Amino acid sequence: MATRVLAFLMAAVIVPLVCQAVEPPPLRVAKRDVLYKPGDDITDYQRERCRLDLYLPEESGNAARRPVVVFFHGGGLTGGDKQTAAPIARLLNRNGVIVVAANYRFSPKVEFPAYVRDAADAVRWTHDHVDEYGGDSKLVFLSGHSAGGYLTLMAAAELGCFADDREPEIKLAGLLPISGQTLNHTAVRRERGIPEDRVVVDDAAPLNAIRASGPPTLLICGDRDLPLRLEQNELLLAHFKRLGDNRARLVVGVDRDHGSIYDLCHRPGDPVGRAIVEFIEQHAR
Repeated sequence: MATRVLAFLMAAVIVPLVCQAVEPPPLRVAKRDVLYKPGDDITDYQRERCRLDLYLPEESGNAARRPVVVFFHGGGLTGGDKQTAAPIARLLNRNGVIVVAANYRFSPKVEFPAYVRDAADAVRWTHDHVDEYGGDSKLVFLSGHSAGGYLTLMAAAELGCFADDREPEIKLAGLLPISGQTLNHTAVRRERGIPEDRVVVDDAAPLNAIRASGPPTLLICGDRDLPLRLEQNELLLAHFKRLGDNRARLVVGVDRDHGSIYDLCHRPGDPVGRAIVEFIEQHAR
């Protein structure tokens, strides 16, 4: 397996670290804490956690519908908040892209696949309502950092985007998981009593859920990320290539750790941020 993974590393793009001290631009939050979970019989916990914020670019004379990125925060599936979408909202809003930042329920209060289904419901809400805010429902991208990167891939699978036997429920424009686990997530292994140091590829692993070519995917990871995180993304890249999907790419941030690979993306001139914007521009045409 290691030999096959190395054979595909030529597809990886290595980008250097660029640090510039700049004042972050203001954010325009058009809607806060919108309940995205459907139905009248939702629980109090769903009502608390299944909410999203909409970050809109400044108004311009361009009447064209805008691309939209649904973003899932990190926190190991056990914590975190949608407010950490600020870096990617700053990056994308100034490039004319709407950002929808979604919360979801946590493990162990709920177990797999509850939080994956929450993420998919946030995507459904966005697809159904983003036109009300100037967005294009045909140009919905998914992204997330860490646990949010895992949810990016698993929500797309939940929506049927990688199924080999049915059409996707929503045709997504692209995926941008940042430092996501591509094997079974640590929190899921904890729920199931599986040792955290055991390698598992099962129903809760993106590597297993991706059965066919789906949306264009840009994997993003730091060269100093958490142990085995880069290797997991290299393995998923190899799997995409094996499926015949030559659009998949891996951007490796040089001298970037698990936090800085995401936290610095909004800085002007940052190469990781530039790769994100270029990917969206390419697939929004």
